[in-house]
Amino acid sequence: MNVKLKQFTMSANLKLLPRKEFEITLSDGTTVKGKFGTWSLQRFGDKKKMGLKQIIESFSSEMKLSDMLDFIVCAVEYVEQREKKPPFFNTMILCEWIDDYTAVSGNDGVITTLFTHSSSSDEMEGEKKTSTGDQAMTSIAGQPSSELLTQPA
Repeated sequence: MNVKLKQFTMSANLKLLPRKEFEITLSDGTTVKGKFGTWSLQRFGDKKKMGLKQIIESFSSEMKLSDMLDFIVCAVEYVEQREKKPPFFNTMILCEWIDDYTAVSGNDGVITTLFTHSSSSDEMEGEKKTSTGDQAMTSIAGQPSSELLTQPA
């Protein structure tokens, strides 16, 4: 009996989502979710034995490829932890996906695309943007927060 097997191949894919989340689809069809957030930043710092100042300096200057890859893996670990899934994703799987994605899409800037997404300011539709820290905050009434503090009640 001669049986002909049909080969089924999924193409590697990337979906950038609001709130610094993303989904990558591996060539075997497995979807891997990630999120760039405080936990992933903290995890990256722990892995690299770096403090916040060192991380900021590293992100501001010429960053090593291995650090960019580790940061992306930390974003996937974030979702694995949040969803209580056993960890399986690592830099080897990520690099294989990058190679597959690049071959299929012709986009050889996918690492930069993901890394840039980590610092994006996109939001879910309908949410109000609020600035904090060194940036000016605006109240519900539209006045800068400094004016609210100086006005009598």
